[in-house]
Amino acid sequence: MIKQQSRFVFFALILVACSPCKDNCVNGVCIKKYCDCDVWYAGDQCDRSQLLVYEGNYSGTFNHGAIVQSISFTLVNKANEPSYLYASGIDLRLEFTTSSRFIVPDQEFKNRTWIGEGEMLIDLISIRLTSVDSLDEQSGLIEAYRED
Repeated sequence: MIKQQSRFVFFALILVACSPCKDNCVNGVCIKKYCDCDVWYAGDQCDRSQLLVYEGNYSGTFNHGAIVQSISFTLVNKANEPSYLYASGIDLRLEFTTSSRFIVPDQEFKNRTWIGEGEMLIDLISIRLTSVDSLDEQSGLIEAYRED
């Protein structure tokens, strides 16, 4: 009986000691006892989006022709879409192509359909937008800083 318990404890210790990674890799693979994260994930367990650093409240301006409007929004990341940020308050969806650059797919904003691109620069977001319809083409620029 004691031999069986000793064997069980011995095998349990071997399994724990031979665990491939120091932490469980949620969105990645274990390489040499460390997690190598999938694209868009970071952390010891690859359990958070790289884009979380940009989450927060932003305020700035929307320049549209000769019109300059104040604008504010909150950038949020959804766990099941790690390469997207959503600008709630202005309802824009940003699809990141690198860790700091993104595209704006066709979507409604200020009663027009816009497409565009932009980038994140530490606490500044810059979004260049273009809208084309049967009558004209318009461009706009959103620049906003993260609030403390």
